[in-house]
Amino acid sequence: MQSQSSGLKASTEVSCSCKGKQTLQNNEKGLDIMWSKGEMNGYKYEVKHYGEGSHYGIDEGKVSKLAIYKDGKWVYNYDRGLDFDKLDEAGKAAYSAILKQYN
Repeated sequence: MQSQSSGLKASTEVSCSCKGKQTLQNNEKGLDIMWSKGEMNGYKYEVKHYGEGSHYGIDEGKVSKLAIYKDGKWVYNYDRGLDFDKLDEAGKAAYSAILKQYN
């Protein structure tokens, strides 16, 4: 059985101005891939973002994956396309702030 390469060359944790942590990875194509976790206005989130926009990204931006949680419930998911959106008004404000920071 052959093993497949993940395509990742390096992984480094970096600090950020958000409330959370980020992990920077560089893949074989030289593209920076950043996974970030944090909290925004009481909503926890996980976001995968790149150094450049893509047709897979939200509004063709840098964010290709975004999950938002409130009180332990999954209220929003985008994985190279919208899966579901159960955000209330406060959640939409958090979503906008997250995109402003990462997209």
